[in-house]
Amino acid sequence: MTPWPDAVRTWEARPASVVEALGTIVLPASFIATDVAIIVYGHYRLGFDAMLFSLAAQALLAGGDPWLASLDAVEIAAPPSSIVPYAATAWLPVEVAAIFWVGSGLAAAIWAIERLALERYWLLFPPLFVSVWTGSLDAFLPATFLAAPALAPFLKPYAVAGIIAERRWRALLVSGLLILPTLPLVPLWLAHDPGAVLADQSRNLSAWGNPILLALTIPALISLGWRRGWFYAVPALWPWAQLHYATMALPAVRPIAGFALCTPVGVIAEAVVDRVRRVRR
Repeated sequence: MTPWPDAVRTWEARPASVVEALGTIVLPASFIATDVAIIVYGHYRLGFDAMLFSLAAQALLAGGDPWLASLDAVEIAAPPSSIVPYAATAWLPVEVAAIFWVGSGLAAAIWAIERLALERYWLLFPPLFVSVWTGSLDAFLPATFLAAPALAPFLKPYAVAGIIAERRWRALLVSGLLILPTLPLVPLWLAHDPGAVLADQSRNLSAWGNPILLALTIPALISLGWRRGWFYAVPALWPWAQLHYATMALPAVRPIAGFALCTPVGVIAEAVVDRVRRVRR
């Protein structure tokens, strides 16, 4: 019979291996279940974002107001620089352009997952899956952080948090220079009240607007350290954060936060687990 102290030590050694074993099953299974639910119940059309932004790019090139573009009653709340890349395919029918953006987004995601040395099931990470599925520029963020970090905030301004996380100060300066030519369009964009558009069309997944959750999330982000804290800050704190915003967290993501889609609950849980592990050491 195993002596009691030895039995305790054996049991204490189990959780890490059990968690790791469960992670290889539970995490991919949760991703698949969420992705299926998104397709079946979430009303996410294949290439939807690419089609909507292509319409906006066409309007922009024609000298019109890109923020008047809509698809299935959905309007654009994104800033000018997030519309500009779709001008490259604006000459194509929007359905054809959508195929291009979905395909290239998938290729960029596959490349980034390989470079980040993540398990391939992270391709099913719901924020990344939605980004690829809809043809959103968010699908390119992990790859741009690796290959052309200055481009990331141009595609999605909130990606500046990833540049700060990696302390890429020169890239931050270059990003500002890239965005500079789009500044004349900012007053027109703001005239459409993008915050109100987001509030009307999407559910906020961050702690923004919830004082109690905010009070728990901010210390959790700080406790996770500079790099993870900044990468998680956008999905956890950004006003009216949507599911695909968490795609940018992939360079720093861990299973616990990933399981909860990098929402405040996931960030807080990961911070607690990290704290417990540090105490045990």
